[in-house]
Amino acid sequence: MSKNSQNRRLNKKKLKASKLKQKEEIIKSRYGRIGEIYCDESGNTGTNLLDSSQPVFVLGSCDFTESECKKLLAPLVSRNADEIKFVNLKRKASGQDAIVNIFKNRLVTPRRLMFSVMHKKFVTVTKIVDDLIENTLSREGFDLYQGARNVGLSNLLFAVIPSFCGQVEFDTLLERFMAMTKKRDNESIESFYAQIEQLNKISVEKGHNLTEEITLLLSTKKYVHDIFKTLPKDSNNPAVPALFALSYYWGRLYTKGINIKHDNSTPVEQQKQLLAHFSDMSQQKVKFGYGIREFELPLKVRKIDFLDSKDNYRLQLVDVFTSCFAYWLKHKIEDDSTDTFYKKLENIPFEQYLKNNVWPSLDVTPESLGADPFEIKENPADVTASFLHRAEAKSE
Repeated sequence: MSKNSQNRRLNKKKLKASKLKQKEEIIKSRYGRIGEIYCDESGNTGTNLLDSSQPVFVLGSCDFTESECKKLLAPLVSRNADEIKFVNLKRKASGQDAIVNIFKNRLVTPRRLMFSVMHKKFVTVTKIVDDLIENTLSREGFDLYQGARNVGLSNLLFAVIPSFCGQVEFDTLLERFMAMTKKRDNESIESFYAQIEQLNKISVEKGHNLTEEITLLLSTKKYVHDIFKTLPKDSNNPAVPALFALSYYWGRLYTKGINIKHDNSTPVEQQKQLLAHFSDMSQQKVKFGYGIREFELPLKVRKIDFLDSKDNYRLQLVDVFTSCFAYWLKHKIEDDSTDTFYKKLENIPFEQYLKNNVWPSLDVTPESLGADPFEIKENPADVTASFLHRAEAKSE
């Protein structure tokens, strides 16, 4: 190799090392301070998880500066609108194209934009599993969370019941569950468990074996009154768990903590104190969960403010991102390939911005869910309950 070639290779290595060092310095300067995280929701129907017109809940979050937001939003600004809103932009081809182009900007990376996504019908199934089945098995000495078996069981029920018993009967089960969690009276409870018996009858008539799953569901009846005594009535709202998850991931980047600026949201505002307790910095760190679903407390949320997006560019930007993702997911669920805007959005790599998702799959074993079936830890529900109890005791 000639001396000139050696020098060129050496210079390329030096340049690469210099760029890497420069990038590390930028990251260090950015994340070595308190982060300002802006959040907005799309598809929040409260505790009504079965609204067919809005099947998906999305919480979006970003840490763009004011100047970065203005730069990103510049192509979307209209003289006739006081506020930049996705609902207005999507109506015209020019607005659609401008939205797609924002995602191509070099500023938009997975470290700057994060989503938490929930398939609301599937969330309803996970509530049956977590609230009824897990609580029942826990009372009998079995940890359903071990090996992410709660997720596997949710996936199994979501796939098998409509297949074996029909979509109408499955939807009736979910509707009666939602009614029961809201009313909590004997009539709604009996109606829910009668539907489980109906599913058993149908599966037998069709020659399918759902005995184990039906038995498990029916076994929860003996504890259901006790379970409802400790279960908050607003626990079906996905807004708070979605914010919890994103707060955890942003906290891993910003070592000194984060301040959350949230678009006005009644459900989140009502649970502001709960999130404050989860961020009790005086407590020792504790990890909980299994496999890829492992989290850590305390969260690093220092403060939560609720703002009107009309006067805030950063909230307007995250509204565009969040609503766009929700639009794409809705049409994906409905398999609506005729929608022109949906086709344009197909080329956006939404998955790379996804940090937390409650979404059905065909994964039912611990291994397929990225969990160790033999790993034994403290029950996540017990860990979070103990952490909250200590935080609440300190605040009294």
